Parts: sequence; C-alpha cells; structure tokens
Amino acid sequence: MAGCPNNVPAGQLTTVQGKVMNLRTGKPMTGIRMALATISQYPGSSGNYWNEADSTRTDLQGNYSFSFTNTYQLYYGVSCEGANDNTRIFRLDLPDSIITGYNPRSKRTIDLTIGSANTVNFKPSPRRVFAVQVLTRQTGYQYLSFNRLQKFPANNLSQTVYLYQSVPFYTGEAQNFYNRPGILPVATFSRTTASGATQDTLVSIKARTSLSGDTVRATLTFVR
Repeated sequence: MAGCPNNVPAGQLTTVQGKVMNLRTGKPMTGIRMALATISQYPGSSGNYWNEADSTRTDLQGNYSFSFTNTYQLYYGVSCEGANDNTRIFRLDLPDSIITGYNPRSKRTIDLTIGSANTVNFKPSPRRVFAVQVLTRQTGYQYLSFNRLQKFPANNLSQTVYLYQSVPFYTGEAQNFYNRPGILPVATFSRTTASGATQDTLVSIKARTSLSGDTVRATLTFVR
C-alpha cells in the first residue's frame, strides 16, 4: 500500500478523540498542539505525514478531538505536536521513537480509519529543555546553529535560545527521566567563503546547572 493513493470514497464523516498523558508522571498534558495530518500517498514504514488539515490544543484534562469529511485519495492521521515537515521543533518524544540501536516507525502520527469514530491516546515523554543564554558581537561568521537545525544570525546576538533534547528510554524498562545525564547540544558558527565553500567552527556551550534536570541553563559567549 505504501506509495499508493487512498481509494476510499470522499465525503465520509470521520471523528477522532483522545487524551495526551505525560509518560513519566501519568498526568494530563494541557495545551499540547494536535494536528489532523494528511498525505497523498500512504507513508508506509516512515509514518511521516507532511501536511495539516486542522489543528487544536488539548484542554485542561489533556483531551482533544477532530471531526471532518475526507477528500478522495488522501490518507489521514492524528499527530501529537503536528505533522513532520522537517522544520518543526518537537518538544516531546513518543514511545518507541527513541530506542538505542533501533528506529521503528514513529508513533507521533497515528493512522485514522476513514468513516469511523477513532480513539487515539498519546503518552509522550517531554524532552529536556536547554535554555542557552547567547551573547555574540562581531564573530567573523554569518550564522550560528544548534544541532544544525535552529539557525540564527551570528553577530550581535543577545537572547535566550531554547533547545529540546531527546531523553533516551527503553519501553521495557521503568521510565526514570533522571538516571541518564544530558549531553550538551552542539553550537556551530558557519560562513561562506568567496569561493563558495562553507567553513564551520564548533563552539562550546557552558552549563550553569545540572545536566540531569528538566531544564538545563547554559551560556554561549563569543566576543571578538
């Protein structure tokens, strides 16, 4: 079925509802962005839905819901935090999405059955937050990036940048968020030379608090 359009007739009423609960605490998660995701060809083993037809946020009890009629040849899924468009910064990990040495289909987006009442619950694990206070002047570079994803101008920057680190876990073990210390993110300054080549320089981030907590505060200073 992977790579094929959906041949289910259009115009069928479909609903989905569910709850988002914190994997570590068991408590409802409020304000989590949920998306009704679509794709024109079945994503197969990747589980990636690239587009969004609708979005909402969970309520105080962690509940969410969608109701829609389908478009011919589209597949639909419900996505915790939104569809994966390769630019979104995710703050949550889903069970089986981070397992050492094995990468099964992500459970961030779950397929929906068209024409049915679907119930889909999620139990994400919040990622560790790095709050990095960045101070730069004239660096001699054009861009500053973290883990080669979040990108900023390299010069005259004074702000706090928030990074989100996956916390490794195994689904067969008790979930202990604090038993594995964090690893500092990678900061890279880059510039393009006159010949068109790219030059990169790694810069150290200095942690100011413990690497094992929910939030790690750190600094990056580059003044030339």
